[in-house]
Amino acid sequence: MLGWNTKPCSPRDQRSNSMEITSLTDHVKTTTGTAITTEWGLSLHLKRNNVSMLFDMASSGHFMDNAAALAIDIYSVDLAVLSHGHYDHGGGLRNFFAANSKAVAYMGKGADAKVPSNSRPIQGQDKRR
Repeated sequence: MLGWNTKPCSPRDQRSNSMEITSLTDHVKTTTGTAITTEWGLSLHLKRNNVSMLFDMASSGHFMDNAAALAIDIYSVDLAVLSHGHYDHGGGLRNFFAANSKAVAYMGKGADAKVPSNSRPIQGQDKRR
């Protein structure tokens, strides 16, 4: 996917081929951190070497608050992937692009037509570019 190597590697190469995946939003709280918000939807942050990728943007912009609480810089994400146009995967898409104008987005044909039009930034959310 997008040039990310998922082949098994030797222990010598493991460090350069490793990928870090962090759940930013899910409907089940998987961490003891009190600053983490759960909601229906999915958002994952993937990082390999110097490439940062966001996979889905959950139901709202809360994934950005969770990223900040987990020390993940959402403003430096390079790629954004929308798996499909349901609100619980693309509801925070506009929030993300209000904060990050440099990321390249990938989505299936027609997915953008299904993203809720009432999706907007959460009040008080940082809007750096």
